[in-house]
Amino acid sequence: MASNDFVARVADAAEPPPAGVSALSWHGTVESCYGPPWSHADRLAHLEFSARVGFNTYVHAPKDDPYQRERWREPYPAAELAQLGELADTARALGIRFVVTISPGLSMQFAGNADHEALIGKADLLWGAGVSSFGLLFDDVPPELSTPADVVRFGPGRGGLGRPTARPAGCSPRTFSTDMASRTRCSSVPPTTPAPLDRPTATSWRRRHRPTS
Repeated sequence: MASNDFVARVADAAEPPPAGVSALSWHGTVESCYGPPWSHADRLAHLEFSARVGFNTYVHAPKDDPYQRERWREPYPAAELAQLGELADTARALGIRFVVTISPGLSMQFAGNADHEALIGKADLLWGAGVSSFGLLFDDVPPELSTPADVVRFGPGRGGLGRPTARPAGCSPRTFSTDMASRTRCSSVPPTTPAPLDRPTATSWRRRHRPTS
């Protein structure tokens, strides 16, 4: 399953899929386009469609959902949070993994704990609504760090965003997964990466996250 620079991978020991169903562990849809997000009715209908055609994953990542991207620190309004909870419940009943993403890269300050706590707090509210799978995205953002404090701590220059997101103590997908697992007392939170690691083009993020360089 892939969309733009987002790939989610998990180890899966499931039985071989039935004829006509993908052997990939995750196969489904990523709602990640710019423009008006899908309506709640559209998403419910798409979950039903996904179940019919054998998909097992739907990733909620609309670029123009303000609470997913530009206003990521703010909690979803109660009505929208309830809709996400209904989508999670519906997906669960249909056997579909419902993944809600947060994209903090436009404005997150990595030096200090305030924004990291805001990120975990946002995910914790979603967890309370019934969401149990998360994606942490840093696609379509400037490659340079945006705040003076971050530049002082992690260094200037193009590709600077790769430094704090790659460090164990920074806002890496692994750190996010570990913190969510400890706070929600779940056994694991599926790890996510903001870019495929097997593409031939080297980037600062890929160089730091590959097992070998």
